[in-house]
Amino acid sequence: MSEQANPTPEFAMLAEIHVQMAELFLRHQEALLDRDWPGASSALARFREGLLLHMEHEEGLLLPLMARAGKVERWPARVYLGEHEKLRRLLARATTQLEALPQATGRRDENRALLALLDFETTFKHLCEHHEQREEMALFPLLDQVSTIAERRDRLAQIEATWQAYLDRTSPTQ
Repeated sequence: MSEQANPTPEFAMLAEIHVQMAELFLRHQEALLDRDWPGASSALARFREGLLLHMEHEEGLLLPLMARAGKVERWPARVYLGEHEKLRRLLARATTQLEALPQATGRRDENRALLALLDFETTFKHLCEHHEQREEMALFPLLDQVSTIAERRDRLAQIEATWQAYLDRTSPTQ
């Protein structure tokens, strides 16, 4: 039996990062509902840092392994990379909209700006959710198939270490 045969689905553990990211974004939106603009901005910055780290892991450690699978028809690496770029653009736009909230004049303008931001963030969240589903349904199982046990453990250890360092460094002091 080869070192790759019947791999344990090790990359599936990365789905926990998706859960943690969703919680971080939820904290940002809770601060929005409380009209805590500095808190919302801080939470969004923390989320952005985590999302960028997660994308860095995917682009540097995970997607390069896909080449071993040959031609991937349904969701090739370029799909994930394209979504990463779109997520970056949408997140930058959400940040700009958030920065404009404190400048709203009057309750009605503030309400409308807040609703516009929340509506926009719904689009962002849907893209995140679909991206994560593709990873969990296709990318992670594919990577388990094309990598060796040692490669899986090495990449997961790198991801875990840098992700935990990010959480430790950015953990809210509440």
